[in-house]
Amino acid sequence: EMAVEAVLGERLQNIVTETHHDTKKAVEYLKQEGAGRGTFIPLELKEKERASYVKNGDAGVVGPALELIRYKDDYKKVAEYLLGDVLIVEDLDSAINIWNKNGINKTLVTLSGEVVDPWGAVSAGSVKENGDGLLHRRRELKELERSVAEKKAVVEQLENKIKESRAGLDKVIDGKQKLEAAIHQTEIQSIGTERDVQTLIDELKRLEARLDIVKTEKDIIVKEKARIADKANSAKQNLENLTRQRQENEAKVIDQQAQHKEIQISVEELRGEVTHIKVSVTSIHEKAENALLNIHRIEKTIDGNKNQLKNREDEISQTKKGIEEANKAISDSEAQINELSQQLNELKGIKVERIEALTAETDKLKMIEAEVKQQRKILEDIHKIISELDVKDTELRLQTEHLKSTILENYHTSLNEVRKSLGEFAIDMEEANSNLSALKAKVEELGPVNLSAIEEYQELTQRYEFLTKQQADLMQSIDDLQKAIGKINRTTKQLFIDTFNTLNETFNNVFKSIFGGGKASLVLVDENNPLESGIEIVAQPTGKRLENIALLSGGEKALTAISLLFASFLIKPTPFCMLDEIDAPLDEANIGRFTNVLRTMVDKSQFIVITHNKRTMEASDALYGVTMEEAGVSKIVSVRFNEETVQRTEEEAMVAG
Repeated sequence: EMAVEAVLGERLQNIVTETHHDTKKAVEYLKQEGAGRGTFIPLELKEKERASYVKNGDAGVVGPALELIRYKDDYKKVAEYLLGDVLIVEDLDSAINIWNKNGINKTLVTLSGEVVDPWGAVSAGSVKENGDGLLHRRRELKELERSVAEKKAVVEQLENKIKESRAGLDKVIDGKQKLEAAIHQTEIQSIGTERDVQTLIDELKRLEARLDIVKTEKDIIVKEKARIADKANSAKQNLENLTRQRQENEAKVIDQQAQHKEIQISVEELRGEVTHIKVSVTSIHEKAENALLNIHRIEKTIDGNKNQLKNREDEISQTKKGIEEANKAISDSEAQINELSQQLNELKGIKVERIEALTAETDKLKMIEAEVKQQRKILEDIHKIISELDVKDTELRLQTEHLKSTILENYHTSLNEVRKSLGEFAIDMEEANSNLSALKAKVEELGPVNLSAIEEYQELTQRYEFLTKQQADLMQSIDDLQKAIGKINRTTKQLFIDTFNTLNETFNNVFKSIFGGGKASLVLVDENNPLESGIEIVAQPTGKRLENIALLSGGEKALTAISLLFASFLIKPTPFCMLDEIDAPLDEANIGRFTNVLRTMVDKSQFIVITHNKRTMEASDALYGVTMEEAGVSKIVSVRFNEETVQRTEEEAMVAG
């Protein structure tokens, strides 16, 4: 039993069938059920040793295995030893047909892995689609190494893109910090302006209180003046009465000298009193005139303070608008920064996940490589032992054949009789069996092989491809977003430059029209960055040199600002415009220029002007005033001018002149 088991080995598990047809049915069953492989030995095995040679052109023949593989010349004998008698055919039917026709000169192997040995035994069944053979593992190992290299390159590209995104984010943060610094400076200036405005308001309140006191003093002086005037009138009346009495009594002077002297004394006293009254009246007149002068001076001071207050309020309004625009820009920048930060965080998370997945795949790949190396080493040892055993087996066969022929020729006896007489030969067989048992033990030492490693790798590969696709979508979204931002910036810059150039040209024309000559322009502080650059106003009135608007007089500043305002209206008119005491800093000559330009623009926009200037009122089409006929009750009075009214007013002015 031991001898038979040793020589047959795994062939003891082969299945015997009656015909090749039964063998095909059994193979199909194993494939359908996925029950593994098996070797089937049909009873219709052929007994002849050789048959006709099989050609490559025969039906179903793919070719000899040696012609279909590649190997080095140094391993030619090894290849011939391993695959010299192997013929590859298309399928099992072709293999059985070829075997039936050509006998047992070749081992037939189908493309799907079925094997028909030279004696007609069939080894076939189901195998896993991914396979677990050494060649298959080697090919998969190379593919895994190539895949890992490609994925490392993708990770490096992702890291470079993340670095670029981080650099763009740093630029945005730097711009935000600069903008916040500018806003902080603007807020400081605004606080200083508000402080100055508060000082002016306090000064205005103090002057108004002083004006109330002066008005009270004026009322007292007026009452005192009226009282003294009454007293003077009474004294004058008395003087007239006394004079009349003196005239009546002149005829009686001789008789009434004593009375005349008394009357004369009374007259002198009355004259002194009248003189004193005249002096008092003159003093009161002087005080009243001084009070009126003080009132006019205070009113002028109040008007000047109101103008300064108005200018400061305009500056505060402009500053607040600038702060609002800056806050809006900051909000937009913060929104972009938050969005970019969120995208960057998402990319970082994806990167970490993919690095972890890649690390896990790399670890598994290393484990597979180590396992493959170990199995390869063991297989090499096995192949080495098998080669040695094959050599020994060949030698033993040759020796056996030689012994058979020698014993038969020389001694005319059989080998069995010689075996009985020679015990040494039995010792060699035991050594061979021992070597075979050792070989089986080494195969069993291999232990279980992780056949699911490739499936796990495929799952990880699918996961990696999914994440790579998501990353590509994210990078494409970032690229589209950056392109959209760039397009918006380019379009905004071009629109700004076109509008700026048009406004500059129109501003120069309006300036010439108002000033009767000269030139004015808008200058960008930083031409390389027009969207964030400041703007300076440069003006040159007729007869003066070109200089910044800050160096002009108050009236020139006002006219320059009016020129810029009207230039913007000419480019993009609005339905109506409200101007609040815009003519306050202007003198009579400049008021005329202002109203002339205003008249040229009434066909494009409706202007509502709040003013105290009579020349501006004369240029209007309708006048609205507020009066208070009763205490606490305001009443609006409107007057609409027409051409006839204006012409009559001009004629009356000419007659009055």
